[in-house]
Amino acid sequence: MYNYNPFKDLLRKNEYNTKEKLSKGISEILENYFSQLNLYSEKLVFEYEDIHEEYSGVIINGVWDDINRLNTNYTALNYMLPTVNSILKQDNKQEILTGNKSLRVMSEEIDIFLKVLKENSDIFFNINKTYYKQLVNLCRGTWKKGGDFSSLFAEKYKEYLPNFDSIQRNDILPGNPRDMFLGFDCELYKDGKSYGVQLKTVSSHTINNNTYEFPHIGRNYKYVSYVVFFETSVNKVFIFNDPTLFTENTLVGIYSYDAPDLI
Repeated sequence: MYNYNPFKDLLRKNEYNTKEKLSKGISEILENYFSQLNLYSEKLVFEYEDIHEEYSGVIINGVWDDINRLNTNYTALNYMLPTVNSILKQDNKQEILTGNKSLRVMSEEIDIFLKVLKENSDIFFNINKTYYKQLVNLCRGTWKKGGDFSSLFAEKYKEYLPNFDSIQRNDILPGNPRDMFLGFDCELYKDGKSYGVQLKTVSSHTINNNTYEFPHIGRNYKYVSYVVFFETSVNKVFIFNDPTLFTENTLVGIYSYDAPDLI
């Protein structure tokens, strides 16, 4: 795995089109490979207000597999890059994504990355090989880290948002459509009504013109009622009641948490 992670660089640059191409490309490769092995699910449908989504995924031993998280797991993708470059070198081709490059060049090299994965899928995705198991472990580890903070929020929600009656975690089991499509990591309940909560971990923030700015936050969840940022460098929790606007007016509160094992 390279120290420089070009996939995280894409996240920092917030280049939506290239990230979308990468995400869709990985999903298509997984579907093509695992469908041939009868390890890909039938289409399922999720509906919520104006959302109508068909979704499916890799199913191993009857369970939605963590490899489905690969398309947005930049650590696992970076783990694959040395092998991709090794294959390119064997074909007397130039290595890719080895340094900070322009977005145009990165986009072109993402195409090459996806082409190598597609043409050599058995090297990367054979479920009987150690390589695949390591990929799954990387995908699972990132998800578990987020789950640790979700668990912490579920324990502390009454302290942060005392007006709610109960809470449900949607990220305990992989593949929950309310988590995947609505961004509801958790749901708070009051008088029988549900309020979605999106949880984010960040290392820092800045304030410009009364607006809180958190790094690498590029997606808005219009159905979410609360966005919660765990700033791990100072053990602070920032809670906002607007998923699109992080200002003093939408700030519910800032709280401390004591969870050194989570960082």
